Amino acid sequence: MDHGYAEVYPDSRVLDFNRRFDYIIPPNLAGRIKTGSIVAIPLKNRIETGYVCRIKKYSYVKDASLKFIAYIFGDIEVFDISRLKLIHWMCANYIQPFGKIAELFLPPVEKTKLMNILKNPEKYLAYCSILSIDKLLLEDFEKKSVSKKFFKQKLIIDFIKSC
Repeated sequence: MDHGYAEVYPDSRVLDFNRRFDYIIPPNLAGRIKTGSIVAIPLKNRIETGYVCRIKKYSYVKDASLKFIAYIFGDIEVFDISRLKLIHWMCANYIQPFGKIAELFLPPVEKTKLMNILKNPEKYLAYCSILSIDKLLLEDFEKKSVSKKFFKQKLIIDFIKSC
């Protein structure tokens, strides 16, 4: 078969289930699914939300055991590379599942409303402005004495500045 593959983290809050799975990108979604997209994936006998963390041409898993991505929630790359790096870093340092940390970078709305927002890029961009990482604000925060009291927040700031 001539198609691409996506590494997807299921939106799971269970640490034991915190791993990415390979899925086949169906022809009708080729070119629309990108790193940072939110997709619907078959997982066991149900459809779950998943976060695409990488697109690749090959998979080491045999096609016969892979499943197709069901659909995509809008054509928006929700997580850019710097946010994905930060999410991975936070997962490792705070020992939390990917889905739980990724949720912190999404607009603060119910999941069903979020999926509707993702279908409308203008609405999403309005919410997204709240979530932008402004390095000047980080420097201002770092200068204040608050950063000296909260060591974990300082670690996050240092990581963001290194990206």
